[in-house]
Amino acid sequence: MADQVDTRSPPTPLGKRFVRYMVGFGVGTGLGLAPYLGLLDIPLFRPLLSLIPSAIQDSAIPLSAALMGVLAVAIQWYSAESVSRKRLGSMFTTTLIVAGTTFILLTIVHTLTTVSMPIGGKYPELVIVGFSRPVKPPCTQEISDEECIKRVTMDPASISSFWGDGQIRMARLSLMFSYLAFTGSFGLLVGLVVLKEGLRRSARG
Repeated sequence: MADQVDTRSPPTPLGKRFVRYMVGFGVGTGLGLAPYLGLLDIPLFRPLLSLIPSAIQDSAIPLSAALMGVLAVAIQWYSAESVSRKRLGSMFTTTLIVAGTTFILLTIVHTLTTVSMPIGGKYPELVIVGFSRPVKPPCTQEISDEECIKRVTMDPASISSFWGDGQIRMARLSLMFSYLAFTGSFGLLVGLVVLKEGLRRSARG
């Protein structure tokens, strides 16, 4: 009987290396960053993900993990290139400015689009609302957003009906984009530090 080819494994060494890299950068990066991504409950530590309402965390976690995987691939690529200290310093300064800007953006968007509702649990529940609240029953102009949500109820469908689907979608997109922009710039900062350490070791060697 002729030898059967194992179709479960890549046929060439290059293909095997590709699969290993895909699994390492795609899966390994996400697993390694599980505490940072908020996938593990660590005492006395609240991850940045806690700023994101639970309604969009299921989207934020895999997108953030994928972004970190892309950054890991980029850092691996540049580690094999000849990058001068001057260029590395310029890249770090630019990324630091971007990180500071996206942090401010995330803070503003989070403040404008989320309302903290105490529900008796370990942490208050964050509810996504629109950038501007319509003035209509049951919410008059003088009451707070928190009181308005109590009257509308915390049902996402009821909140979307009151604020409007378009406003809620825009709030979700803005919050998700600002979160990913900040986490991505922070990850890039760390990657640049790794590259600088690699240059220092190469110079010593």
